[in-house]
Amino acid sequence: MPKLLELTCFAAAAENGSLRKVAKALGMGEPSISRTIVKLGVSLLERSNTSVRLTNAGRCYLPEAKSAILQRVAAPALSEAPTLE
Repeated sequence: MPKLLELTCFAAAAENGSLRKVAKALGMGEPSISRTIVKLGVSLLERSNTSVRLTNAGRCYLPEAKSAILQRVAAPALSEAPTLE
């Protein structure tokens, strides 16, 4: 199962089109962001000198990644929500 950080780095890079912006926002270096995304095991992004673009696999995986991020972030909050009785 992919780690939350891997999914977040991928989704943020896909949305921003830039590893530099993601690295700055997360307080990490660009090489670290790139290595983190590579851990997902599939070529999801094409990198140029100034930007990144989604590969076909990346376009297919992005909605799944976003859904997994939302589930992992929302689930703990929902489990702590008060119940109506």
